[in-house]
Amino acid sequence: CRGFLEVQKPLFAFLIAVQILRNSGAISSAHWNLFLRGPGAVVDQVPEPTEELPEDLSIQTWQTLRVLEELDPLRFLGITGHVLKHWDSESGWCQWAASDQPQDSAMPHFLPEA
Repeated sequence: CRGFLEVQKPLFAFLIAVQILRNSGAISSAHWNLFLRGPGAVVDQVPEPTEELPEDLSIQTWQTLRVLEELDPLRFLGITGHVLKHWDSESGWCQWAASDQPQDSAMPHFLPEA
């Protein structure tokens, strides 16, 4: 890391860690593409919301959640409904997402549907 500026080192470390996880199979190519490019890069038909979304929940976020459910139902089945149901609650998703440092905040509790 001698040739990197200090500001570049965390990103470089992140990319190395992700590549290790991708090589081990812990992160699939589909998950990585969803993270990098969004739902349109992973599925042919991006779903559209059939219900009204909360004002501060973007359509892209909703679509990403829906595609995540399709990609990995064992981990994420029901996440879209859970986020919608608990968006405005006191310790809900909106408060977590709007946090200045969500990585340091506790995420709202979610268990995939069985």
